[in-house]
Amino acid sequence: TAYEIYQCDWSSDVCSSDLTDDSGFPFVTHIPLKLEEEGGKPVRLLGHCARGNPLWRYLQQRPLALACFMGPQAYMSPQVYPDIQRVPTWCYLAVQARVEVRLLDGDEAKDALLKQLIQDHEPVYASQWRGLPEDYTHKMLQGITTFEMHIVDLQCSVKLNQHRPEAHQARSVKHTSELQSH
Repeated sequence: TAYEIYQCDWSSDVCSSDLTDDSGFPFVTHIPLKLEEEGGKPVRLLGHCARGNPLWRYLQQRPLALACFMGPQAYMSPQVYPDIQRVPTWCYLAVQARVEVRLLDGDEAKDALLKQLIQDHEPVYASQWRGLPEDYTHKMLQGITTFEMHIVDLQCSVKLNQHRPEAHQARSVKHTSELQSH
């Protein structure tokens, strides 16, 4: 399922055809997002960006967005196939989450999100964050905007040569492993 594939640690982009900059051009930004589950199901993504990043203004104006996650990917040489009538291709996994966004206000909400991210990525930093002077942390919290993205729909795109015979798939896996070891 798209959710099972999403559980990988992937990079994320937030974009949408409805999320455009002030000139009307589609806007995309690369940010980390934290998945929250309820009952083993994905329900929301939490994130933040610097106040200088225009993303938060666009999300405030048009709160429907698309969070895109690119997973493992690889170029596939025609050399992986036993016959010569082949062309190169690209294999990949990707997940798109359609989301409704709500900006989170106040230092308390921002601090709670940052503490979750610290716990996920660098737990030893938590005591340092808690020990910083309050005026400093307040200033840092004022420099970000936090948001919650309610997941409306998850879609998955998978291209792994799954339509090929097993022998081709095995050779593809071997070829990909050899490329990654270089």
